[in-house]
Amino acid sequence: MNDSRNNIDRKRVTMSVGLTVVILAVAMIFYLVAILTSLSSQIVMTIEIILLAFTSGISIYTLMANWKVREKLDEDAYTRMTILARASRDMRTPMNAIINYSDDSMMDHYNPKQVKEAFKEINVSGKYMVTLIDDLLALCNVKEKRFTLNEKPHTIIETIETAANMSRKRFEEKQISFDVSYEHVDKFRYVLVDEVRIQQIIMNILANASKFTPNNGHVSLKVVGEDHGDAITVHIHIKDDGVGMSEAKVAKILSADPKDIGLEGTGMGMAIVNQLMGLLHGKITCHSKVNEGTEFIVTLNWKYTHKNNEQDMLDYSVLRGKNILLVENNMLNAEITRNILSNQGMMMDLAADGKQGVAMFTHAMPHTYDAILMDIRMPVMDGLEATSRIRHSTHPEAEIIPIIAMTADAFDEDRKKTADAGMNAHITKPIDPEELYITLTNYLHH
Repeated sequence: MNDSRNNIDRKRVTMSVGLTVVILAVAMIFYLVAILTSLSSQIVMTIEIILLAFTSGISIYTLMANWKVREKLDEDAYTRMTILARASRDMRTPMNAIINYSDDSMMDHYNPKQVKEAFKEINVSGKYMVTLIDDLLALCNVKEKRFTLNEKPHTIIETIETAANMSRKRFEEKQISFDVSYEHVDKFRYVLVDEVRIQQIIMNILANASKFTPNNGHVSLKVVGEDHGDAITVHIHIKDDGVGMSEAKVAKILSADPKDIGLEGTGMGMAIVNQLMGLLHGKITCHSKVNEGTEFIVTLNWKYTHKNNEQDMLDYSVLRGKNILLVENNMLNAEITRNILSNQGMMMDLAADGKQGVAMFTHAMPHTYDAILMDIRMPVMDGLEATSRIRHSTHPEAEIIPIIAMTADAFDEDRKKTADAGMNAHITKPIDPEELYITLTNYLHH
């Protein structure tokens, strides 16, 4: 009886997680359409194209050509549309993994070990989709000059290994051998680096290596350091024995720009790599021979620094017993947040929209809530309006209670909007529990 109940519970959880990730992914695609399509008059047509492509299996590029979309869009809008088309195609791979592993784990013959492995793959695929979304945001930020670096202390090996491990699945599927090595790199020393951007560069080049290397081929990632005392020059060699490229093709790849995305042999990945390398003041070179293989060399300069001990010094015990008001209209997000908070002994009350959140806070006795976590995009009343009303209310704690934005809105102007509305901090989804704990601790330690 217990086994039967456990199977039912497991199926429900698996179905919930799998479907939720897929639904969120599709929702994010539509959200990105709104971001990437600069002219509001084109949004409906853009969504129609995406929907038709997803439901019919017809290439978005074919639809765009047949409908003569380029004649209807200006050059900038067409570029953004093409970027989105490439992204929607790239998203099919992780979405396929999520759906298939969800289906498999709901089978009765699946044992706990297999279910755990399936969830691991779902988790990896979900993170990969986040990386694709980050790629899109990176392109938008670069194009609109809204891009900012987020440099923090990390070890070189830690940064490289994360990118390599997230890419291994690609090589395993084609039985391509993949090895990683280091020369003159101190695994204990920290450098000031934007870890996510470096990983994006490496993962995009590795994705190309996987794509153009035949089954049973070989790809290597070699990191060579040149120590300069207070800084280090790092050369990242990514080499494959794939189909190789002509000199003309190499030149095209190294000059890839967002407007070139979708042209034969030019993908979103290399456009991102080239844009980010410029912003990181790095250098990228490529040596390739047709039918022999390709080697990319990424050169970056990093300053040594000390480990950021902020997390180690923070005492999370101050969070125990705190009562948090969460304003969030998505029930799954609310349940996830409740679990994250309860892991540190915090309690949580839930408001389903901004209007309800304002009412719950303003009608509460002083010291009822220690902080407010505020979503931004909600029905009835959004988070910006709700925050403004809380700050201008007559409640004794209206001006001092910490209000933290917890939202998928990740642009710099989004952070400015939350700050202007009166919020103390801005955390982007998917929520990193440690980031949330650190943020809350910083505001509640007193």
